[in-house]
Amino acid sequence: MKRQCGILFPVFSVPSEFGIGCFSREAYEFVDFLKKSGQSYWQVLPLGPTGFGDSPYQPVSAFAGNQNYVDLRALIEDELLREDDVRCLDFGQNQERVDYGTLYTNRGRALRMAYPAFRERLLDSKKRTEEIKDAQNKTAAAYTVMTAGTAGAAAENITDPAGPAAERAADAAASAVDMKSENAALSAADMKSENTVLPEKSLYEKYTEFCERESYWLDDYCLYCALKEKFEGKSWLEWDDGYRERRADTLSRAKKELQDEISFFRFVQFEFFTQWERLHRYARKQGIEFIGDVPFYVSMDSADAWAHPEVFRFDRDLKPEYIAGCPPDAFSVTGQLWGNPVYDWERGRKDHYSWWIRRIRANMELFDILRIDHFHGFSNYYEIPYGDETAENGIMKKGPGMSFFREMKKALGEVPLIAEDLGTITPENEQLLKDSGYPGMKVLQYAFDGSESSWYLTYHHPFHCVVYTGTHDNTTILDWVEHAPDHDRDFARQFIHSENTDYGAFVWDFIREAYRSPADTCIVPLQDYLVKGSEARINTPGSQGTNWQWRLAPNYLSDALSESIHNLARIYGRLPKTDPKSTDGQNDRK
Repeated sequence: MKRQCGILFPVFSVPSEFGIGCFSREAYEFVDFLKKSGQSYWQVLPLGPTGFGDSPYQPVSAFAGNQNYVDLRALIEDELLREDDVRCLDFGQNQERVDYGTLYTNRGRALRMAYPAFRERLLDSKKRTEEIKDAQNKTAAAYTVMTAGTAGAAAENITDPAGPAAERAADAAASAVDMKSENAALSAADMKSENTVLPEKSLYEKYTEFCERESYWLDDYCLYCALKEKFEGKSWLEWDDGYRERRADTLSRAKKELQDEISFFRFVQFEFFTQWERLHRYARKQGIEFIGDVPFYVSMDSADAWAHPEVFRFDRDLKPEYIAGCPPDAFSVTGQLWGNPVYDWERGRKDHYSWWIRRIRANMELFDILRIDHFHGFSNYYEIPYGDETAENGIMKKGPGMSFFREMKKALGEVPLIAEDLGTITPENEQLLKDSGYPGMKVLQYAFDGSESSWYLTYHHPFHCVVYTGTHDNTTILDWVEHAPDHDRDFARQFIHSENTDYGAFVWDFIREAYRSPADTCIVPLQDYLVKGSEARINTPGSQGTNWQWRLAPNYLSDALSESIHNLARIYGRLPKTDPKSTDGQNDRK
C-alpha cells in the first residue's frame, strides 16, 4: 500500500473574493500549493446547502451544491454579472471570517442579477442549436434523396441484367456503401483518438444534459427552494397540506406558478456543478485527489425529507416519529437532541437502500474518495421520540450493518471510503468496521490523556487507517497544547520527543509524529501547519454563532511553508510517485 498525505481545508476557508471561499482562482492556487508540497489529497467538508446554524453536516439536500461556492468572479468574466453591481454589495467586513448573515442576502442577490443574462443566453443557444440540427437534418435528407435518385436512374438504364451497365451500377452502389462504411469507421477512430478535439457542446446542450442527468433530485430540490420562499422560510412541516403532502394537483399548479423561480435555482445548481467539475479536472491533472465528506443525516427541514418521506421514520400524516440524538453520558446528563429525522432502515432494506445508493453514487461523481461521517450509525443509532425536550427517553437501535454495504458493493462496485469511527467504541461497531474493510480514523489529539495507553497513540495504529492531528471538531494543536492539563502536555512532549518550550515548534513536532505513524494516509488541517490558535477553530460541537467561519487570509501561503511540508512528506515516505523529488518505490510498503 502507498503512504500518502493530504491537507484538510474547507472550501469556505479559501481566501476568495466576495466574503466566502468558493471555486475561484484561489482554489486552483491551493491545488498548486498541494502539488508543490508533496501532497496527494485535498480533504473538504460537505459541499451541500446549509440551513439554520450554517453547519455543512445539517444539509438541506443530500445531492445539491451550496450556492455560496459559485464563483462570482467567473460569472463576471463570463459577462453574466457586472463588476460594479457586485462591488456595491456587502459580503462582510472581516476577510478572515465568514459573515453568513450578509451572505444569505447578498450572495443570493448577486446570483439573481446573473440569472437574466444566463436565461437570455440559454434561449439564444437553444435557438442556434435547433437551427444547426435542422440544417443537418435537411442535408442528410437531401443526401438520401440524391443517392436514391442516382441508384434509380442507373437501374432504369439497364437493359441487360447481366450486361456491362448492370455491372457499373452494382460497382457504384458497392462503392457508395464502402464510402459510407469507411467514413463511419474513420469517424469512430477519430472519436477514440486522444488527439481529436470533438466539437464543444452548446450551452443549451450542456444545460439540458445536466437537468436530465440530475433530474432525480434536481426537480424536487428546485421546487422545494421555490416553495420555501413562497412560504417565507417556514419548514415544509408547516406548509399547507397540499404542498406538505405533495398532492399531484397542488404541485402541478406550483410548478406553473413558480416556473421562473424554479428555473433560477436550476441555473444556480448548473453553475455550481460546472465550476466544481472544472476545478476537479484541474486537480486531477495536478495529481491531487479530493476526499469528500458525506454527512450521515440530513436536516429535518430538507428537500430529501419532503420529497422522500418513505426513507425516514414519518407517520401517515408525515409527522416525524423519532429524531436522532445521543444518549446521556459524562458530557451531558440529559443527552443530546440533534433533531435530524432517523432512517427507516427496514423499509430501506426492502428496496435495496435505493436512496442511499443514489446518494453514494452522486458523491462518487463529485469526489475521488468519500469520508462517511458517523460510521457507527450503520451499526447502531439512538432515536428519541419526536417532541421530547431531552434525550433521556431515547433507545438504541440496530442499524443496517453489512447488509447496506453488500448492497452498495453490488450496485456500485468497490467504493473508496474512509469510516469516521470516532466516539464510543462498541463490539458491534468495531466488528462492522472490520467486516467492511474500510480504514478508520485515528486522531492524535485524543492520544494524550491520563491513561497513557490510548489506542490513538501511534504505536497502536494499523497500516490500514487515516491519521489526523485533529478534525474540524477539534481545536488547533496550538490551542490544545496551550490549554491541555499539565500531565497530558508533559506526556505528549515525552512521546513525540519534543523538548521545545516554544509552542510553535511543539506544533510541528506534533505534526511530525502524525507523519511518522504507520497509517497509510496522514491528513493535517491547514491551520496546524500555520500554527494558528483558537481563532482558526472550525467547529465547537454543541455551540452556535462562531462555527464554520474561519478563512485563510489572502496571500498567506508561502514557498517556505510548502518546502517544509514537502520535506515531511519526503522524510516519512509519503511523497506521490509522480513527484520529481521522490525516490522510485519509496511510497510502496512491501
